[in-house]
Amino acid sequence: MFAECIGGASMLPISVGWKGFNAGQAHEILVPFVEPIAIAIFVLIIGVISDGIGFLLTHGKKEKSNIRKNWKNCLGIYLSWDILWALLT
Repeated sequence: MFAECIGGASMLPISVGWKGFNAGQAHEILVPFVEPIAIAIFVLIIGVISDGIGFLLTHGKKEKSNIRKNWKNCLGIYLSWDILWALLT
């Protein structure tokens, strides 16, 4: 976002205090940021996949447990998501 902001601002006219670049010159500002963004996306994808695998390995097996215990766990998860949703909205 920083690179996009600087690239877009560099296209503003010189009278405003910026450089008045054209589109080609502004894209040259963005070139050094392509690889770090790609690496961050790659790390994010690896994290999502490994999290999914960990979730399936942990919760993929059916457990024989008390119904009352499962009800309390489900209620706790629901309440935590409900609180998170209330904070985000």
